[in-house]
Amino acid sequence: MGHDDAGDFYPLALDAVLHPQRKADGSYGFTWAQMGAVIPAQRIDRATAAAPALTPAHLGAYAGDYALMPGFSLAVREHGGELQAQATGQGAFPLAATAVDTFEAPAYGIEIRFQRDGAGRVQSLELQQGGHVLRGARQ
Repeated sequence: MGHDDAGDFYPLALDAVLHPQRKADGSYGFTWAQMGAVIPAQRIDRATAAAPALTPAHLGAYAGDYALMPGFSLAVREHGGELQAQATGQGAFPLAATAVDTFEAPAYGIEIRFQRDGAGRVQSLELQQGGHVLRGARQ
C-alpha cells in the first residue's frame, strides 16, 4: 500500500484510492474510489454505540412500500421482531437498526434512512448503496 502527501492511500497492485475523512465527532471514516465508483465505508473493528432496541410496534411504523424509481420499489416489513426489506424482483433481506430511523444491511453495503413528517410519521426513505442514493416516498 502506498500513500501520498494529501493523506490518501492506494494499493500498489490496482488502480484505486482509499481516502480517509475525519467526521464531526472526531472519528474517521473513508471512501474507496475505484473504476469511477466512490463507496463510503466505516470501520467495523471498533466498538460502536449500542443499536436502539425497537419493539415490533416500533418496527411496524416503518412498514410500507417505497417507490424508488418507475417499476422499482422497496417493500419494508416487520417480520418476527425484525425489519426486512425486499426490492422488486429480489429476495428479502434483514435490516439492522444502527440509530433512530437508520438501518443497514452490511452484506449488501446498504444504509436506509427513514424520513418523518412534522407529525412524526414515516413518509419516505433514502437508500444509500455504492455511492448512489435512491429516494422513495411511502405509498
